[in-house]
Amino acid sequence: QGIVTIELAVGDLGCGVRNSLAARHRVEDQSSLQCLQFAFEGFTARVSGRGGLGLRRVRDIACATGGHLWIRSDNAAMLFRSEDNRIEYDNLEHIPGTQVTVEFRGPLPEIIW
Repeated sequence: QGIVTIELAVGDLGCGVRNSLAARHRVEDQSSLQCLQFAFEGFTARVSGRGGLGLRRVRDIACATGGHLWIRSDNAAMLFRSEDNRIEYDNLEHIPGTQVTVEFRGPLPEIIW
């Protein structure tokens, strides 16, 4: 049918987005949902201070193809279906680490290749 779908899921049992950001930023008064928002605004835990583009780039490509990006960490999650279509979830059951699922649908834009 000329449509390609690629689905990826990645997870870890690490410290999560909030605790990762806490290594470089004052986030102790912020919720896990606010920390996910910060990650999409370019906040990074890297010592160099550079970074913070990966999640946004994946979101942009997934949404441009009609797919989605789901990220969950601690007790919060965000689902992106487009730049203007973001659903936020707060006060979920705590889980350790961070989980990400992404779906790309084809035809994929040339920028991926």
